[in-house]
Amino acid sequence: MEVPLTENDIINILQKYKPAAMKVFRNRVNLYFDRSKKEIKLEIPCGGGFYSKKVVYYQLNYKVLGLEELIKPVLILKLVDKWIEELTCVEAEALFWRFINHDFEYQLDFSDWRIRYRTLSYEEIAAKMKIKKQDVWKAVQRALKKLTAM
Repeated sequence: MEVPLTENDIINILQKYKPAAMKVFRNRVNLYFDRSKKEIKLEIPCGGGFYSKKVVYYQLNYKVLGLEELIKPVLILKLVDKWIEELTCVEAEALFWRFINHDFEYQLDFSDWRIRYRTLSYEEIAAKMKIKKQDVWKAVQRALKKLTAM
């Protein structure tokens, strides 16, 4: 019997994306949302280059000695990337700024108790995306509903 994901489950997984990427690359990562490709890009600060997650996914399809602890983080990355593909660009980017991109600073504003780490407010996201605050909120709500229906 399958248990459907709730919005809380989805937000929890989205907030684990960045820690999962850091574990896979064994380094601090910066996340960047590429609108033209509707994709989350990973940048390793010390090298400054962007890395292909597809290469990592392919390499970890095989059980490699000593890398078993990376299977769960890679599955989180793949799942979130699959979700991003299913959303519109506006929905995907709004989720990225609202739940995924964070710097491990704990949330002090408990208006949305489901968010563990501090991310951008709806006003800040609206300014970044150059759309109205209400449109950001609606995009986030639509995205969460789509993901719970999958």
